[in-house]
Amino acid sequence: MSKERNTYDAVEEMISSMGFSREFGMLIAESLVSDKARLRMVSYLAQFRPTRMEDIADEMLSINAQFESWRRKKIGEYYNAKYNILLRDGLGTDEDGEEEDLQD
Repeated sequence: MSKERNTYDAVEEMISSMGFSREFGMLIAESLVSDKARLRMVSYLAQFRPTRMEDIADEMLSINAQFESWRRKKIGEYYNAKYNILLRDGLGTDEDGEEEDLQD
């Protein structure tokens, strides 16, 4: 069984063991964007033992927002590095006006 499936099952089982419906657990597990996000949800559930569905859903939204923010930051850093290389090296044109291949 894959690690991803294990974390999916862990979220689902933990939520249902807290007295919530299995369907709610499945929905939360499916809605989390990654394996690491599901591990964070399991950690949250174990540490805080929320008693309301709204608290669990709110935490799921918060975790997803943090992961999306991190993803955007990494994409921005990647393209900023590419832009800095372009500024440093130029477009790769030689003196005759012919373009050279850009190397990553």
